Amino acid sequence: EWMTEFMQKVDELGLRVDYVAVHHYGGSNVLSFINKLKQTYEAYNRPIWVTEFAVADWNATSPENNSHSEEEVAAFMQETLTALDDIDWVFRYSWFDGRNAALYTSALYDDENVNQTYVGSIYANHNPNPDIGPGVDTEYVPPIDEDELLINGGFETAQLAPWQGFNNAVVGIATTEPYTGNYCGRLNNNDGSLFYVLNVDPGETYTLKFFSKWRDPVPNTFSAKIRNNNGNALLFSLPDMPQTDVWEETEYEFTVPNDVSEIKILFYKGQVNPTFPPFFLDDVSLKVTP
Repeated sequence: EWMTEFMQKVDELGLRVDYVAVHHYGGSNVLSFINKLKQTYEAYNRPIWVTEFAVADWNATSPENNSHSEEEVAAFMQETLTALDDIDWVFRYSWFDGRNAALYTSALYDDENVNQTYVGSIYANHNPNPDIGPGVDTEYVPPIDEDELLINGGFETAQLAPWQGFNNAVVGIATTEPYTGNYCGRLNNNDGSLFYVLNVDPGETYTLKFFSKWRDPVPNTFSAKIRNNNGNALLFSLPDMPQTDVWEETEYEFTVPNDVSEIKILFYKGQVNPTFPPFFLDDVSLKVTP
């Protein structure tokens, strides 16, 4: 019950929970285990990490009277690993055994912790999920552009600064697929903002570009603004944001008034009915127009 209340509050406040971790030490019924995972996924709408699982007999008082044979556990493992590899919302899993009576037949190694058991050899030789692959270096270094005027326009520092605003966050690939790199900015549920303040040359023409998307398609939208940071007067209102849940590019050219030397680039979504879902922003760029 507490988990349900906690996750409801997380969603209401637009907080970040990337995965739900699950432990399972039940019997050898594969369907029962998979149904438990499915119920958890449907309840919280988050990908699953099965951080520990094995077959256990909690009534066993010794290894000899464990009701689950090694062959039974091996059959459970083979069927379960294949099923987990095929479920796209199960992101990780790990068999976790022990040498106590309850978990004895689930052990991956013998009593001396030297030789693999029959179950251990199945686990070691199981073909991994090809979608995961062998692992790659996820470090992303944004290309250097000497003409770029914004710092951290792609949020690749994993920090907001020098961006400002309220009810916002920097999120990674566990939350959504950024347009490029490993991170993007997010305006959380309901209202929220991100803005960037910088000095500009009066009378100069600039080109502002960025990519945006919503978590879900929306019936309403908003537009980015460019304001005079000294007094907050509105200078330019950009076209409405695309209302789609796929990345779309926006490009806008403007000429700074002669009496303006500092601007605020503002992404603000207010309170509407129905409320706005999260909005994502990536690769924000400002350059002098050639």
